Amino acid sequence: MIVGILVLGTVGFFAAGENLVSISYYPAWINHWEDAGPLVAKYLGFYEEAGLDVSIFPGGPDLNPLTRMLNDTNIAFATSYNWLVLIARIDQKVPLKVIATDFQDPALHLISWEEITSPQDLYGKIVEVWPGYEYPLLCYLGEGHFYYPVYGTSPGPEKAIVQNQGGSMERFLAHQVTASHAMIYNELITVIHALGFDTLEEYWQTEEKPFYTYRFGDLDSGLAWDENSLVTTESTLRDHFDVVEAFVSATYRGWYWVLTHNPQEVFEILLTYNSSLEREHEIPGGLEINKLLVNENTREHGLGYIDTSTWLPMAHRLYGAGLISRMLTEEEVRAAYQWVPSGVFPPE
Repeated sequence: MIVGILVLGTVGFFAAGENLVSISYYPAWINHWEDAGPLVAKYLGFYEEAGLDVSIFPGGPDLNPLTRMLNDTNIAFATSYNWLVLIARIDQKVPLKVIATDFQDPALHLISWEEITSPQDLYGKIVEVWPGYEYPLLCYLGEGHFYYPVYGTSPGPEKAIVQNQGGSMERFLAHQVTASHAMIYNELITVIHALGFDTLEEYWQTEEKPFYTYRFGDLDSGLAWDENSLVTTESTLRDHFDVVEAFVSATYRGWYWVLTHNPQEVFEILLTYNSSLEREHEIPGGLEINKLLVNENTREHGLGYIDTSTWLPMAHRLYGAGLISRMLTEEEVRAAYQWVPSGVFPPE
């Protein structure tokens, strides 16, 4: 019943299969379950049914999806992070807009060989981060309490030593760093497999865990920020709103299919985009991603809902840590997003 409604909702914008509108989409990372919704939507023809010819350009190291989107001459979308949108708007004057949010809970974790109860526990310790993802950690540490050479800061006794992580967990596993970034659906699985655990369930149930696992919202409730938002530009939203609605609806129709079908079927579709994916890694990670899409808000408002309550506190924390040049007004923060309802609700 839901799928029937969705088809009507997406096809209504354009005549399916005729005069398709060319769209570019830039994921945050390589083709894998993190973007299963758009990949499935393309594979199963949901975009075409919505009148869209969508080209998906996978990401990877040193590929900034926002920069690639802005350089595209097509109507374009990207997946990125809310804090990067705020920073781009305030310090780079780039008129970006968040139009939907995939992950209603954070996937980004900090894993550590040592217990973390306060920022002081990280002073003098090496912490690895991915460029662009460092902002929750830097907000946790606070202005003046991190030595991160790319920011031009200097060493000091009351500072964490922040370094770029790259795409490997080797330094963490070799105990060359105290803490590292890890996505619950990717690097965390890599680490537990390396340490002899077969599944995340086995790791969570182990009383004496070999390392500590934290979401930044667990370390500091003010850092519970949503992740993986769909982004476009103000001009695209203004001039092509019907196309934006069609793209959002078809994308979350893809996510609905992912949530309601056998993970092996999803995996087989993903393999057509990326033959290097490994089932033992991708399916467990994908099931964790599925959990991030659904909460009380998306059950009430639909997949892709934007929880606006986190945005102003996030701006305060970025400014307090010296990561943006000035504090944004409430109006400026609200201008950074415009929720475009998907009309797609998660399964019961």
